[in-house]
Amino acid sequence: MAFLNDLDKKITMLGQGAIQKTKEATDSVKISSNLRGLENQKKEVFEQLGKLYYELCTKQEQEAVPEAAEWIIKINELENQAEELREQLRKIKGTIFCPNCNAEISENSKFCNVCGAKIEIPEKAVETSAQMPTGKVCKSCGAPLEEDQLFCVNCGTKVETEPVQAEAASEPVQSEVQQSVCPNCGKELKEGQKFCTGCGTPIV
Repeated sequence: MAFLNDLDKKITMLGQGAIQKTKEATDSVKISSNLRGLENQKKEVFEQLGKLYYELCTKQEQEAVPEAAEWIIKINELENQAEELREQLRKIKGTIFCPNCNAEISENSKFCNVCGAKIEIPEKAVETSAQMPTGKVCKSCGAPLEEDQLFCVNCGTKVETEPVQAEAASEPVQSEVQQSVCPNCGKELKEGQKFCTGCGTPIV
């Protein structure tokens, strides 16, 4: 019986030891988890503090210390690079920012789908002419034109043809050129043609 009592005590002690070790392991995991949480919170506070200091320095409400000036310049460079990439991404996606709430919306939107503000779409005529410095453009909307195009396919405006050769040539050549082009639209005429195929004007 004494043997059984000793065995029972040993089993009980082993069980209590296992429970204690399990509790210690659980406590260790819990403490480590809490510690990581505190470290993450500290990083967030440091980030907010740095952001606040950066904003104060860039708004000139706070003079930056020499040690921080280099980092502020680096942040500005990174922000400029990020803005260039965001602009490229907006062009690919075809989006703009609402001037009222700064929400990202389609560039063809007439109203913001977030705040309801009316979107003023800027004219693209200046942009088109800047991108295509050479060649003919529509005088009405600025869209590019083909050489033999009679009407603008963008706005429907009639294309006025200016016979440059007639202005630069001498008087005899002017008379000859005027006889070979339509007096109404300037389209080249074939010999013996009675009507202009471009505008239908009778040729005398």
